[in-house]
Amino acid sequence: MESMDFSTFCHISQYGDRGYQKLPRMIAMSRTALWAPSSVILKSGHSGLTCKKFLEYVNDRNIRIFGREEWLLDPEFRNSRPWPEAAWNEDVDGQIKEICERDRSEPFERRRVVIAPEEQSQEYVENYVATKPDEVRWWIGLLHDEKRIRTIPRGTREAAFRELHRPVEAVKRIVRDAYNHGQAISYSQADAPFLARGINPKFRNILAEAPPLVYSGTNIPPVTRYYAKTPAIRRKYVDLKLSDIAEQMMMVLGAFDKHARNRLQADSLDRFIGGEGRENLMQWISKIYGLTRRSDARKVDGLVLDELVSDLSCGKFSNVWEEFRSHLDETLCLIGGAGTALIGIATAPVVAGIGVATSTYPIVKGIGRQAGFVPGTFSGPKWPFLYAYDRNPNRRYWTQLQDFTNQLQSDAYSDPADIP
Repeated sequence: MESMDFSTFCHISQYGDRGYQKLPRMIAMSRTALWAPSSVILKSGHSGLTCKKFLEYVNDRNIRIFGREEWLLDPEFRNSRPWPEAAWNEDVDGQIKEICERDRSEPFERRRVVIAPEEQSQEYVENYVATKPDEVRWWIGLLHDEKRIRTIPRGTREAAFRELHRPVEAVKRIVRDAYNHGQAISYSQADAPFLARGINPKFRNILAEAPPLVYSGTNIPPVTRYYAKTPAIRRKYVDLKLSDIAEQMMMVLGAFDKHARNRLQADSLDRFIGGEGRENLMQWISKIYGLTRRSDARKVDGLVLDELVSDLSCGKFSNVWEEFRSHLDETLCLIGGAGTALIGIATAPVVAGIGVATSTYPIVKGIGRQAGFVPGTFSGPKWPFLYAYDRNPNRRYWTQLQDFTNQLQSDAYSDPADIP
């Protein structure tokens, strides 16, 4: 993973409208890989992005799309699905198909739309239901529990309900989806998966233990990213700690969306991802991921907010006058004769020097820039200011962000599970 190119993966349609509403946040924090997105939901008005903006981000490689060949290329297959949101829309899916066809000859990492190999879950699923009868009974009990069933992603539970008259087949559908999700995550080569908070632990474990897809071809690099060493006998191919961190980051950005003044402006997201804001955020979250990978036993609950509160509170603003005094010799060499007139400004009492300092501030500011010290620079993370306020750091916003993030931290453990 490059420090300034952080990527995530989301099986977005599993989470219904709420998954699509979070699209701007996903893109703000990462290069985003999506599995088989629905043009119906994108066009419905429930999405956080318009179809036009979605396609722009695909073309610009801010979004990558993954899916099976029939989903990406076959309108008849899509229109035959029992899920209404699978329907083909030529304005959106037709363009995605064209991009897919154009990118076929590109190296894997350059493809904007990627055809994944056929699913390879059948043997695992059949073996699971044949050798784990207690597990099958447990899943059947969950299917009939109105509260616990909501710990299964929405798309999977709806598909399982269609098979409820055949309980074992309904269980197979859940296990199959969990296994396929894990393989798709690994195949995408993304740095971290998005999995909603509160997903059933058994579902997550099947997902994490699904081995990488077996594929043919020379343009696809081998999957090595998710081979995580664990004390357990079974190997985890998807590091679930990284999913927890990604979801925490999404929660923070969601809270900032409510706190922000400019987030609802149409071009606000474009300014953030096109400027230094997202690059700074990618660097910052890469640091967080490094903390989680250095120790398998490290607890990640609340880690994002803890680090953000700490980094904001430890951040400092430079003082132009202190820097001017500390660099006085170098500055005098730089400005020559003008230095004599400015010594009084840098050293005189504030009250006595107000009139002179005010009138000559543009000169001092220009000298400061040439000397290599910029007034008001902030030593902490810059992205919270650019995301929340669309502005560079200043002391007023700094105070507001500290108060806001401290309150978020105190409220962090009171939120309910977030399974759409």
